[in-house]
Amino acid sequence: MVGNFEPELFPHLLNRLSDYVLINRQLAVDHLLRWSGDPEFSKLCVLHFLEIATLAKRERTDQTALNLILEKIAKNQKGLRNTLTQQQGQLPRVLLNFIIEYQWIENSQLLELCKTAKDQKVRGYWLADIILKQPNHELMAELKQTDFREVKYRLFDVLYRRNVLDNNDLVELWHSRFLSVMDYAYFALRQNNFDFALYFSRYGTQGLTQSQLRIRAYQYVMIKADIKEFYKILNELTDQRAVHALMCHALRQQYIQMKDYLNFYQENGTNLEAYLLAKARKSYAHALNLDELSHYLNLHK
Repeated sequence: MVGNFEPELFPHLLNRLSDYVLINRQLAVDHLLRWSGDPEFSKLCVLHFLEIATLAKRERTDQTALNLILEKIAKNQKGLRNTLTQQQGQLPRVLLNFIIEYQWIENSQLLELCKTAKDQKVRGYWLADIILKQPNHELMAELKQTDFREVKYRLFDVLYRRNVLDNNDLVELWHSRFLSVMDYAYFALRQNNFDFALYFSRYGTQGLTQSQLRIRAYQYVMIKADIKEFYKILNELTDQRAVHALMCHALRQQYIQMKDYLNFYQENGTNLEAYLLAKARKSYAHALNLDELSHYLNLHK
């Protein structure tokens, strides 16, 4: 190592802070003390925070150096916030634990940052807090406005168990773009003896947007509605990727058989790519019989 600040050597410097050889640890500390005055030093500390978190668990790590690093990280509020909210995976999750332990960010501000974080487990810190502290009507507002699947599902589950939701709320959730939420709402409506046939007779497909049509198609698969109505919706969809995704979902749910899938595409004169047929085959729970295999191979050609 040289005395000048060299960012590419920073990870190696961190490793030496817990070296078995005392003189190596001391040399690393000396370099770190010289480098710590550079404006880029705190950014590197945040960037390599996982290595630093590992150092904090080692008995040999020089505490003077570690305390200096943690002090620099605490002062880099911009780096802390950006990493916490914009990153996904282990880095923001470990960083969150240190922020909480060392109180690097005031808790009310931390909760606001976690609310919009990209990482699901970081958002979970905010979610657990509001479930514990906020009244039902505020949780309902969060449920309706959130765009995060796990937040919507968890709030739905909490409010359903608290017996807060009525059929109107459940129908709205049944129209979610998230299948897990839609499936839970379907279960809840069935527990209330909801009349699905009456609902569909009152609210047809006329005037539905493309997104609403896709949701209606998933609902038809869920309740095992008339297959002809399902096909009508598919023919109204303009995005063929969405159509194929629906057909594969219908195969997985055993709403249709492979012969139905193959006939649909043959009758529509659609030229199916081999990878799409492979996806459909993986979605089908049963082995193909001779007729289906012959039909499948003909389309595959």
